[in-house]
Amino acid sequence: MSKSIKIIIIFGVIWLLAIAGAIYASRVSLSDNSGLSRADAIIISGWPFFQNKPQYSSVSQPGNDAICGYLENNYGIVKSGYFEKNSCDKLKGRSFAYQGKAYKTVILPDSNTIFFDVTETPGESPATSRYDGSLPENSIIFNADAFDEAIDFMIGYLTDVYGIPEIDWNLASNSTIEGENGRVAQKMDIELADGAQESIYFEVTDVFKKFIKK
Repeated sequence: MSKSIKIIIIFGVIWLLAIAGAIYASRVSLSDNSGLSRADAIIISGWPFFQNKPQYSSVSQPGNDAICGYLENNYGIVKSGYFEKNSCDKLKGRSFAYQGKAYKTVILPDSNTIFFDVTETPGESPATSRYDGSLPENSIIFNADAFDEAIDFMIGYLTDVYGIPEIDWNLASNSTIEGENGRVAQKMDIELADGAQESIYFEVTDVFKKFIKK
């Protein structure tokens, strides 16, 4: 194969990659919502390669370019950077489901939370939205490296979904449920400001084995 043909092939591949990137970018859209609450979450759609696991994680996962791009444009958060204290890949957040919708949150350096509705992202929302905590088998899944992290996640989830603790909701009781399959769920019973009661289940098998059960 001659050198000129190789150059043509290389440029052809680069051209095709550029077109693919343009098509990918054009398929991603974000709504004009403020993102300051779950009810006003920013809706992300057309995210073809989005990967969203319902667990505690940083936002620097595959497919999160749209979120990091939004934070950069609106909050000055750089997408990545080893020496950048407030880079997107160092932020924490949560993925959770509520009433058939899938959400991802990002906690900013000033402790404010930005909500994204990722229900319309292809392929992942049905699996994610199943883990809404409505039943033990649908317990909300998350990872925690310390017991305090587990508590922070559960309280953070309830805050994301139901509002401010002791104002919008109060914890009535909580209990640990061990299933026959060896899985362990934490049941949180809460009472809302209007008197309504909700029960939410969290998957805590690994947390229970690490930090609670001796």
